[in-house]
Amino acid sequence: MLSVDKVVIQTIVDNYIDVFEPSTDAIKRISPGELKEPLIAGHGLSFLIEIIRGNQTKKILMDTSHSSNALLHNLRNLGHELDDIDNVFLSHGHPDHYGGLLGFLNSRNIETPILMHPEGQFPRYIVTPGGVRGPFLFEREKIEEAGGLIVEAKNQVSLDIGVATTGEIERTTDFEKPWIGPKIVKDNVFQDDYFMDEQALVLNLKDRGLIILVGCSHPGIVNIIEHAQKVTGVKEVYGIIGGLHLTVAKDEVIEKTIDAFKEKNPSIIIPAHCTGFRAMKKISEEIPEQFFVNCVGTKIFL
Repeated sequence: MLSVDKVVIQTIVDNYIDVFEPSTDAIKRISPGELKEPLIAGHGLSFLIEIIRGNQTKKILMDTSHSSNALLHNLRNLGHELDDIDNVFLSHGHPDHYGGLLGFLNSRNIETPILMHPEGQFPRYIVTPGGVRGPFLFEREKIEEAGGLIVEAKNQVSLDIGVATTGEIERTTDFEKPWIGPKIVKDNVFQDDYFMDEQALVLNLKDRGLIILVGCSHPGIVNIIEHAQKVTGVKEVYGIIGGLHLTVAKDEVIEKTIDAFKEKNPSIIIPAHCTGFRAMKKISEEIPEQFFVNCVGTKIFL
């Protein structure tokens, strides 16, 4: 896998914002009064990733959060030109990751390649104590009318600048089990959702190792890491960034996940979105030097 020289990752939307969270040499926070308008947080996720390799630069929007209101407000307030973004990568087919897509496309003046798994377009539901919620529908026709060029792929896709998708995640751990609430309609059958559509984005940072960006980690973050190592041929893991979906996990699963983090020994772990307070607290206590809080507007220079 090609290596990249530098990468800059900015959180456009996440569940959490804190203008008093301190910056470091590599992680810059938005400080009080820095922007004309306050940023918007919400239950969704979106990263803007700028990749530099030699004299090439590429900008990828990974996921589009739950709402175009938050996505567009934050992109513009942070100084980003929408037409400068090269393409969109959707990690999986949940509305807190594609909800802002249509509004984003309608606000651009150019067509937009959208890389995703084909099952990310299937109707989704979630079974809650309050009943069945849904359907959550990916409106392909409207998206294409707005200039979206959907590229479907189940396997790993390598981009020309040292970044690749993982393709479908191989499940190998014995403790990362599917969440029982989500449902999907496949072949006209309402059934359990095993999130075969969820993929991660992987970069090989020169002389450091893999940066693995995840949306929700429904297949299990350890499964994702090990699959990324396998398909890229790169063993060193430098950074893990994104949603780890440990909110509903038992303490035993959180402990085993942290044990795996210790074994992989990444330099940075930046949990976001659906990771959950219990897991974040435990990670921060057991791996304090690698753990960083994520906030809307956080910019990571690597």
